[in-house]
Parts: sequence; structure tokens; C-alpha cells
Amino acid sequence: MTPLVTLDINRVPYFGSQLTKLHVAVDHTDTLELPRVFANALQRLELENVPVGFTWTLFSNTLPSSNTCFARLQELAVSYAESDGSDTELVGGVCVPQLHFPEMQRVSVSNPPAHCSILSARYCAGVLKRVRVNSGLAIVAEHAKVWTTAKVVEMRIDYKLHEPASVEAANNIYAVSRGYRRSRLHIWELSRKLHTPSVNWLYLNELVLQRTDLETILKLLPELPRLTLLKIGLVRFRELSPDAQLVDRLFGQYLRKGSVNMREFGLNDRHTSVPDHVIARVVYNVVGYMDVLERLVVRSELGAHVRALVDELGRDTPRVKRIRLSVYT
Repeated sequence: MTPLVTLDINRVPYFGSQLTKLHVAVDHTDTLELPRVFANALQRLELENVPVGFTWTLFSNTLPSSNTCFARLQELAVSYAESDGSDTELVGGVCVPQLHFPEMQRVSVSNPPAHCSILSARYCAGVLKRVRVNSGLAIVAEHAKVWTTAKVVEMRIDYKLHEPASVEAANNIYAVSRGYRRSRLHIWELSRKLHTPSVNWLYLNELVLQRTDLETILKLLPELPRLTLLKIGLVRFRELSPDAQLVDRLFGQYLRKGSVNMREFGLNDRHTSVPDHVIARVVYNVVGYMDVLERLVVRSELGAHVRALVDELGRDTPRVKRIRLSVYT
């Protein structure tokens, strides 16, 4: 492990231009006491616990400057501290300089403020490969630039999604093709109040849900024509005592066989109170309704049960025999 180093700002006013990788856990009390950094030399930058008032002028190539160019930076990961009520990044009462990332390939941002300079920065089309943001949808939807140039986009929403404003924000990101090779949306919980006809995620490829009831999921699937992967951390039921017959009825009510082009399905419900045979019936119906399914991933305790059900289906449906079954470890 690399030892921690305490720098005397009076003796070390700046890092050398040979510095290419920098990882800083920001101390709120010493934010303005960091040595100056040559932005042009950095290739990888990771900042943790960044306050809203963090000064990006520490990375300015000239002083003063209204623009900061990270000429060689390829990877950037920034996690912001909990906001103190401010909604933008400020430096001495004025907005931060414009950031420019001509060689950026991967960006990860957690809990950004409403007017986040990283999300409104300048990126080069064809270079940016992956964007991952853990935030509220309304914030991210305001910054279209970063999404229009990325090839892989991943959004993580750690709260219920059903409010019209949040759905509309998601529509702004996933309703239009922006040249994505892969797009993912990770939601903590889809509320049963979600008005599925208002959902327009035409170009969403992968959906990850942590806690959502089965009926809401099945109502949503027909609205996602390009969905190829669905992972569920914990499946719920509106009924107090769900059974296999209920599962069959819900699938028959909301889906038609072959109507969803999903190729991979994962279910890792380790902390569920739903009986195993009911969960296995969910998997059984997924296999039956998804004609192009290629891979199943379930928790290890369900592996043997699911394999028996898949083998049963495979006797009458040859394509089922080609499905790969894996277990979460």
C-alpha cells in the first residue's frame, strides 16, 4: 500500500509536470490548500468527497483563466460530498471555468450539483467511450453534451422512479439514438405508480432494478423494444401470498411470446421472503416468453431447480437447450 503523504503547501506549491495519475480524498478544511496541478500532464484523475465549492482553478494551465484544458486526461472519476444547499460549483462567488477534455475516454460522476462543470464540459466525439453517472435524472438531462458523444452510457438512480419529471428526463436521454453502442439504466426501485405509457426509452439496452414488483416490470417490458438485458436484485409481489398460478397469469396478461427481445436475464433475490418455487416460476416464464434468450443468471440456491424447469421446457422447445445457465457466487 502506498503511504499517505502530507504536503507543506509553502514548500511544495505545485506538483511536477511529470505527474500523470492523481487520487485525492478532499478534506473540506484544506480544499484551497492543495498544490497546483498541471492539467496538461494528467492522464487519470480521481477525486473523492468533493465539496460543491471545490476550486477547479487548481488545475488551470494559466492564471487567471476562464478555461481549463486537460489535454491528456483519459479517465476521470469524481464523487461529490452531500450538498450543503448550494446548487452549483462556485469559486469566490463566480462560476467555475469551462472544462475541456479532448482525450477523455471514461467519465464517472457521483452526486453532482445541479450545474456540474464536468457534465457541461467539452468532449470530443468519437473519443469518449463510457459515461457513468450516479445522480438524479433531472440534473443529468440538462447536460446533453456529455451524452451525445459517448458510446456507452450508464445512469444510476438511487430512489423510486415514477414522477413525471423523472420519467421525462429519462426519455430525453434514452428516447433518441445518439450513436450509443450500449446504454444502461440502474434504478433502485420502479414504483407501481409508474405510468408506463409515458415511458419512451426506445434506445435503452440494459435495465437493472433492485426492488420492484413483478407486475410493474411486466407492464414496462413491452415499452422497451431494444432491451437486451434485465437484472433484478429483488422481485416483489403486490399480493401477500404469491403462487405459481399468479406468476403464470401476470405473464399472460402483459406479454406475448416473442414480443421482448431480451437476451440475458439475471435474478439475484437473496433476501426475498418469496418462496423459491415461486421465484423459479418467474424464471420458467421468462424462458418461455423470451424467444431469443441466451443466458440466465440466478442465485446458487435456485440453480438446480431452474435447471430442471429449463430441461422440462427444452424437451418441447429445442432453442431452450441452448440457453446458458450461470449462478451468482
